[in-house]
This record gives sequence, structure tokens and C-alpha cells, in this order.
Amino acid sequence: MSLMLVLVLVLGATAFAVEGPPSPLLKDTIPIEATIGAYAQVLVVSDGIFFDLEGKAGQFDSLTNGVFTVEANCDVKLTLTLEDNEWVPVPYKFLVEGYEITKSNASVGWNQLYAKGVKEYTVKGWIEIPSISSIAAGDYETVIEITVEEL
Repeated sequence: MSLMLVLVLVLGATAFAVEGPPSPLLKDTIPIEATIGAYAQVLVVSDGIFFDLEGKAGQFDSLTNGVFTVEANCDVKLTLTLEDNEWVPVPYKFLVEGYEITKSNASVGWNQLYAKGVKEYTVKGWIEIPSISSIAAGDYETVIEITVEEL
């Protein structure tokens, strides 16, 4: 019986930490906290970068650009890496945010600082065919991998 009385007294003391006559007003507060985890989304919003070349020598821009968006609730590092930097045997480059992806520099990266909203990036392509015989007729493919990591 004395143990039950002690528990009632302890609970009563913690439940009514603010005491006094309820008139005119008696107040207290309940703390509220929220922890939000770091989160990001990458969305490719174009069909890709396409070259449709007839095979003659010259310098050519891609017919289409690669477009992707990043939305994050924290500072992130973006890295773009060409999966196969030997995908064609002629000079090429892909341009994004002032950086060039080339045969000798297959990976580029930069920081995107937190800001509300979605940030859109455009990847432009360029290819050079020095001479007609410098590249065999056919289809050539590779991909650019987009990596997002929390800073």
C-alpha cells in the first residue's frame, strides 16, 4: 500500500509541475521537435543526347540535349561520370554547368547548396569527325551516370 502511495505522489508531482490557483490563468508548454532526414531526387526529363551524323568530316553539336533535375533538402554533391570514355574513337565532349566531360576527363562534379525548389541542368554534346575514315559506320552508345550525395 505504501509503494502505491509513493507512485501516486511521484506521478502527481511530475504531471502538475506548474502549480498555483488556476485563476486568473495557469500555463505550461509542451516541447515539440522534428528531425527531418536528408533526401534528394534525381529525375531525367529528356530522352537523352542524340547525334545523327551522316559520316562526313566536321564538328557537330548534338541534335538534342540531356536534361535532368535535382531536388534536395540539404547541400549535395553532384557527380556526372561517363560510363565508357572510349565509346567513340573520335574527339567528343559533353558540357554541363561549365564543366567538360571528355575522353581524358570522364567525371565532373560540383556542389549544389540547399535551396527550395527543383534545379534543372542541361548536358550538351559535341563530336568531331576528323576524317571520313576515322570512325566506322554504325551505332555507338554509352551513358552518363548522375550521382547525388549529401555533403
